[in-house]
Amino acid sequence: MPLNASVDRAATPERVSYDCRILGTGAADPTREIGADAGITVTRQGVGVLRFQFDHNPGKYLGQEHSLIATTMTALLGFTLVFGDWDATNLRIDATLGNAANAAAELAAAQRISVVFNFSRTGAAG
Repeated sequence: MPLNASVDRAATPERVSYDCRILGTGAADPTREIGADAGITVTRQGVGVLRFQFDHNPGKYLGQEHSLIATTMTALLGFTLVFGDWDATNLRIDATLGNAANAAAELAAAQRISVVFNFSRTGAAG
């Protein structure tokens, strides 16, 4: 049975979430599958380093939730994705993808990263 649509409730006032999913391309900018309508551009900054750039100020950064997805799931076993600090001046955040050997790694074809960025429009944390 499908769930009925409902309004999210949170302790944080005016919490807003932005969805973004990218498809790996190796040593090139990833292909954005979800996030264009949210105003997010994703670019490769170096080996394993991705920049998530917003085209507007989404509010006070609360954090993010992410998942690693692969057609062959074992291809991403042991991988991690580590985010840096939110750059409120330039409206962006960088992340590094690390492999099982703790070295920066490219996101290959048939591998995806899905991220939900959470912000508060009022600038107040709950």
